[in-house]
Amino acid sequence: MTTIARRRRPYRFLRLRGVVAVLTATAIALFSGTVAVAAPVGVPVAFPGTITPWGVNRAGQLDGVPDAGSFTAVSVGTVHSLALTVSGEIEAWGVNNIGQLDDTPTGQGHVAVAAGANHSLALTATGEIRAWGDNSWGQLDNIPAGHGYVAVAAGANHSLALTATGEIRGWGDNRSGQLEGIPSGGGYAAIAAGGWHSVALTATGEIRAWGDNHSGQLEAPAGGSFTAISAGDYYSLALTAAGEIRAWGDNHSGQLDVPAGGGFTAIAAGGNHALALTAAGEIRGWGDNRFGQLDKIPGGSGYAAVAANYHYSLAVDSRTAQSISGIPLPARQGSPYSYRFTVTGYPKPTVTTADDLPDGLELSGAGVLSGTPTAAGAYQFTVSAGNGVGATSSMRVTLIVGVAPAMPEPSTAGSH
Repeated sequence: MTTIARRRRPYRFLRLRGVVAVLTATAIALFSGTVAVAAPVGVPVAFPGTITPWGVNRAGQLDGVPDAGSFTAVSVGTVHSLALTVSGEIEAWGVNNIGQLDDTPTGQGHVAVAAGANHSLALTATGEIRAWGDNSWGQLDNIPAGHGYVAVAAGANHSLALTATGEIRGWGDNRSGQLEGIPSGGGYAAIAAGGWHSVALTATGEIRAWGDNHSGQLEAPAGGSFTAISAGDYYSLALTAAGEIRAWGDNHSGQLDVPAGGGFTAIAAGGNHALALTAAGEIRGWGDNRFGQLDKIPGGSGYAAVAANYHYSLAVDSRTAQSISGIPLPARQGSPYSYRFTVTGYPKPTVTTADDLPDGLELSGAGVLSGTPTAAGAYQFTVSAGNGVGATSSMRVTLIVGVAPAMPEPSTAGSH
């Protein structure tokens, strides 16, 4: 575990970054019969990668960022950060002036992480909650005991957890009603904790909000079919089923000036800036840019996860070079045919060919050769896979198209 400790006086001007909602794969499957919940910040993604940071490092929050490894999730606090490895180990780095790095759980098998202002949470594979760091507001007191929790969320100084039946538990700071306003009952599919407010998503994709409302944090969009939520300092974000971003609350730094259009797959609300991922893994950012939160956003595609704070952000760079392999099975003239080449890489490569294919066959971008060949013969052509990461992968293949079986002669038996 990487633990870079910086014993410094607290940066009191940092009110806090605001979000981390964490939902495990178990919870996503639990509610799959209704709204398809998108995996939020801190939850392992399917394509692990390295960590890319950007922003400023005035408090040492970027000291000790792992420069190698295979990570599936990231989460950021005010001046400390967390990451989850493929095997479920937790890496922690940054400032340790209020115990942010002390007692970080060791070992494997953790399934989610969430960083609050100066405290952190983790979820084990059996659904147990671990907490460490600052306890000034009871962040480490009254942690729900037992197993079976499927999600955790860390706000400024309060925390939330979700049970397997979708009930919400809360503990820590309650000065703005972060705990007393928690919705009762079950059936919730996701949770997000902001600075002094919180947001939850029902199984039908409706949004519930409670806590502080002096900037309109509780004026959430009506209706259902939302698939993801994220809570910032004094604002929140939601993702529609079509991948459109909705925002409400404070807008003094442009936090509500969200990208237009659909197709976004993930959202992350920081203190005063926010991030989103496109289907191709490109990062979009908006809001506060005083510390290079937007100017320094990494370009290109292939990012699988993002997390945001006041002065800095993190992304999981899952880009891997493409490859294509396979030996097409023989085809027969006049008979339907289909063969899928094996294609790897992230982002998902596109398969093409510059050669003429046998008449009646076509090659899809996913690498499927299909159709009904009309002429027998041995055909050679080159197939290529490309995703912009390194050199295009190509190979020469041969497809044998056999002669159509001869039609049987008409029977003459019994004729005169």
